[in-house]
Amino acid sequence: MTFPIALSAGAAALAGVGMNARELLRKSPGPNSARAQQDTLLGALDRYVNRTAPDNPIKSIDIGYSKPEEISMKRLLGMEDSDKLASYQRPKPSTNNTPGYYINPNADAGLLAHEMGHIAFGQTPMGKTVQALRDTSPRLTQALTVASTLAPTAVAALTSGEDNDLAIGLGITGILSAPELIDEFEGTRRGLAIMKEAGTPATMGQRARMAGGLLSYAARPVALAAAGAVGGNAIRSMFSQQTSGTAEMF
Repeated sequence: MTFPIALSAGAAALAGVGMNARELLRKSPGPNSARAQQDTLLGALDRYVNRTAPDNPIKSIDIGYSKPEEISMKRLLGMEDSDKLASYQRPKPSTNNTPGYYINPNADAGLLAHEMGHIAFGQTPMGKTVQALRDTSPRLTQALTVASTLAPTAVAALTSGEDNDLAIGLGITGILSAPELIDEFEGTRRGLAIMKEAGTPATMGQRARMAGGLLSYAARPVALAAAGAVGGNAIRSMFSQQTSGTAEMF
């Protein structure tokens, strides 16, 4: 049962990426491009933050644009730095605590609004904490990824019942992925609010693309938990067979 779930979750994650692929790979402006809507959205972002985080207004923003040579399928698939297509830059001492974003200027404005949603979330005390937890060192990030797989595997190997294995595994991977999921959810939620503030509420297509991006993050813990449960059940089965064979020898 868990193997089909893993495949379904993996497919959902790919589908989420696929919904935004066309926009992220645009080499020429679309009908509602990020560049064309940027000034309007920046004004809305400023008003939104002044209302939701009045103690921490935005003083400046670092803005970067994808160069034509940086827009490629390899980058979209993560074979190269995908942050060059669309990403949020958390305030750090190295950037004078200035938030920022990197965006393909030809992409749909909804993707830009999502990155601005991250900025708005980061101006709040909760957002600052969540994003700091997410923006860990590469080694810790790798360790959390490994733990997301190994923890459900260990649970499945030591317990009985595939449904229980998956449920416990989902709990573990959900906890380990929580900062990322919370940040992405808030980026989308606040991005939609910023678009509304700008007087350009998201269309159904923009909502679908933003939801697709969130889906790609949300599906990963399910896939990891299911894969871990499958592996753990296989280990448990193999160990049981070896134990049974040893008992028969005596």
